[in-house]
Amino acid sequence: MDTVNNTLDVGKSHEVINELYKQYESDEYMTSKITNYICVQLEGIFENMNRIRLERVARIEDLTSEQDNFIQSFLQNNQYFYAPSTDNFFLLRWFAISTI
Repeated sequence: MDTVNNTLDVGKSHEVINELYKQYESDEYMTSKITNYICVQLEGIFENMNRIRLERVARIEDLTSEQDNFIQSFLQNNQYFYAPSTDNFFLLRWFAISTI
């Protein structure tokens, strides 16, 4: 991420937090909830989001690799030809050609 955008995002986050504290400055219950949420809960939420994202990326990489392996194996074991003018696939087995 661009450091300028990151700095703007951090600044906007600070503004929102300051506005929340200003909005609830006379309500001790709400200010304690804001503090608890930011200092305790938010860290766990972001850790979970990051873990899930990393698991999802790893799963996508695994699936892509498996897909590539399957395609390579399939194409090595079967000879298919596509004729775009007729929108047909042809399977070549020994010396016979059949339409699929």
